[in-house]
Order: sequence, then structure tokens, then C-alpha cells
Amino acid sequence: MTIKLKKWQTVKSEYLVTDRWLRLRSDSCLTPEGDTIEPYYVMEYPDWVSCLVLSEDLQKVTMLQHYRHGIDDFVLEVPGGVIDDGESPQQTIKRELKEELGLQDATIHQTGVVWANPSMMTNKDFCFVAIGGKYAEQHLEPGDTFTMVTMSREELLAKIEDPEYTFQSLHLSAIFLALNFLKKQGKL
Repeated sequence: MTIKLKKWQTVKSEYLVTDRWLRLRSDSCLTPEGDTIEPYYVMEYPDWVSCLVLSEDLQKVTMLQHYRHGIDDFVLEVPGGVIDDGESPQQTIKRELKEELGLQDATIHQTGVVWANPSMMTNKDFCFVAIGGKYAEQHLEPGDTFTMVTMSREELLAKIEDPEYTFQSLHLSAIFLALNFLKKQGKL
């Protein structure tokens, strides 16, 4: 049995914040049932990339222990960042790996795409896995407060299950999509 759903209608929309990183709008919406939902806040962000970085033998993972001001704490993350205007996700992840890790010449595969929070955010996160490559000088940007951390795959999975460690949910998606990709390729 197929149920046909109808979309909400946006009756009015007003931008409350317009910035280079974020546009926040307040919508007045009409549901198919005739209910008015207002204000309905929508955050327009640019799309992002996230990448699990593995050694050539797939045994070691390189992560970032990153300070995140929003929660005033440190988070274990995969490298990634914002897709700049005119860049493809593939170009962005190569740039981000070079900036954050100094990583070059890795074999990179896209493993999936996830929505950040489709109920109120407009952006996607393109997920990748990077294998091998060589490390050179990092090219950090202002505000990059992190340190590189290398561990085994097993250590990473144990940390994910340990409540002592904090992870960003989109980065967990990137990790599990990468591991699933490698498993399907017969590499794990």
C-alpha cells in the first residue's frame, strides 16, 4: 500500500540572520491538513565533507581531537569541512585533508551522503574514506584547535562505545559508511 504525502506550503519567509556561514530564516507554513506552523526556523548551511582516514594496510586510523566551542569541550572527529563555492565534494575533501593533516596522494572513495538534520537544516554531508598517502606540513586556518591522534581501528570502535569520548554524529556516519564500504569491497 502506497501512501501519498503532500508537502507543506511556505506562505511567508523572512531571513533573521544572513552570514557567510549561516542563513537563518523564519517560515510561516501551511500543512496539507490546513494547520499553520509558525515560526518554523530553517538554517541554511553550505554542504560539508567528512572523511575516515586509514593507513595503507587499513589497520590505523588518523583522527582529530578537536575543541568545539558550541559544547565547550573536545570531540574526537574525522577530518572534513565546508564545501566552498565552486568546489566539488571531491575537491573539498582533498583540500581539507591537506590543510588539517598535511595528507596528500591518498586513495579517496566517496562512501555516502547524509543530511545533517533535514527537519531544520538544508545541508548535506558527503562522506569519504582516504587510504594511505603521505603526510607533509599542515596548513591550518585560524580557529583550528586540534591535535592529530592515530589509533587502531579496534581502538576507534572501542572509543565510540565508551561514554568518556564525545563524537559528532555526522562523523560517526562517515566512519560507519567508510567501514561498510570497505567491508563490501572485501577489504575488511
